[in-house]
Amino acid sequence: MPIYSSEDDEQAAYARYCELVFQAGDLLRTLPRGSYLDCAQGSYFVSAVEGEVKVYEIPGSKPTPADDQVWYGIHCDGIGVSDLNEICATMTAALANPQIETVTNPAMLDALVLLAFPIA
Repeated sequence: MPIYSSEDDEQAAYARYCELVFQAGDLLRTLPRGSYLDCAQGSYFVSAVEGEVKVYEIPGSKPTPADDQVWYGIHCDGIGVSDLNEICATMTAALANPQIETVTNPAMLDALVLLAFPIA
């Protein structure tokens, strides 16, 4: 687990967040390519750029080709414990009753990742 904070409560909240992101990834890996989990704070999807499957997040409720903010799932620098706990509550609810959608062009998700994280 990466070190997120020297504060125990922030580190614990971040660890819980990472655990939930990985649960979302485990769920999404079992679904057809192009599937995403719709959460209140954003959408999570998996992409296998360069053969490594990772979980990514966008801030909207549906990925579109115009999305210019794509984050690696466990990246959340600067988010405090109360916000992390709120995100965790939202993700817990979303995973308890998953709202799964699928984009019409699954390759678009890989393209979003490549735009956000270009391969050198």
